[in-house]
Amino acid sequence: MATVPIAPSPPVPSDHVERQFRRLEGERKVETEHHSSSTRIMDHPALRQIVAIGHVVVPLMLGDLGWRDPKKRGLAGRATTTEEVINSEPSR
Repeated sequence: MATVPIAPSPPVPSDHVERQFRRLEGERKVETEHHSSSTRIMDHPALRQIVAIGHVVVPLMLGDLGWRDPKKRGLAGRATTTEEVINSEPSR
């Protein structure tokens, strides 16, 4: 069976980035929690600012979803990569 390379851990966000993320995420939640429109939620300026910060906020976002457990992070990595599919042997 082929092996799947393990992706390196994402960079740890600085305190400044985490404070900025928490502030923006708080704004987004307060201002969109009563909406059911995903378009309205995704178009919110605070969410756009979070996305603009970049990949360094991904651990914070996953942490908020309950992905602090390293085992769950590993499962998420395998679920979001094509390497396993590309490198796997056909099932028999």
